[in-house]
Amino acid sequence: GSGKCKALDGRATLHRRTTQTYGLKRPTSRKILSEVQKKFGTFPFSLRQLEDERDAKSGVVECVRGNVFRQYELVGDKDNAPVARLLTTIAITKNGITKLGGPPALDLSKVKSDKKITDEEILKILEQPLARNTGKKSKSKKKKK
Repeated sequence: GSGKCKALDGRATLHRRTTQTYGLKRPTSRKILSEVQKKFGTFPFSLRQLEDERDAKSGVVECVRGNVFRQYELVGDKDNAPVARLLTTIAITKNGITKLGGPPALDLSKVKSDKKITDEEILKILEQPLARNTGKKSKSKKKKK
C-alpha cells in the first residue's frame, strides 16, 4: 500500500468502555452498558459478542455519544489494502519505560518495505534500548538493637 492510513466509511463494531459516567435515557443503551460491564469491564469488545446484536447496534450509539464507550474507527489504506492496529500499554517510570501489556514482538523477517530510514540521528535514537539495565541492588540494612 501507500503507507497512508485514513478513516473508512462504515459502522465501527469494535468498542471499549471508558470510565466516564452518563445518564443513559434509552433502555437498550442501559441494557448494553450493563452487559458490557459484566462481561468485558474496560476491555475492547465487538458488537457480535453481545447477546442481541440488533439491540447492541442501536444502544451503542447513545453510549458513544455520551462518551461511555470509545469506538475504534475503521482504518484502511488509500488503496483499500489491509491495515493492522496494535495497541500497547506502557508505564513511564524514573527507571525507564516498562511494557505492561500488548501483542508479542513483531517478526520483522515477515515484513517487507520499500521505505528506508536514512537520517543518522533517527537511526541512533532507534538503536537505543527502551529500558535501562539496572543491576541488582544490594539491600544491606542493618538492624539496630
